[in-house]
Amino acid sequence: MQYGEVYIVNTVAAPGGDGKGNNKLRGRVVYVHPQGRYAALEFTGIHGNFRECFFPMELTEKNRVTGRRCGR
Repeated sequence: MQYGEVYIVNTVAAPGGDGKGNNKLRGRVVYVHPQGRYAALEFTGIHGNFRECFFPMELTEKNRVTGRRCGR
């Protein structure tokens, strides 16, 4: 997990999100804890952008978006 990478994850903060796989969104890493304990991802929601933090075990190669840039 590095600054600028894009992941598709289950969000809790988005409307209708329950963290159980019902609200997958694409977000970009905007902050990584200096010791790698967590990362903050930024998402685009209905009412604007929002951020949510995730542990490294939630941000794997399996849910990382490659080849395309989010929002550009």
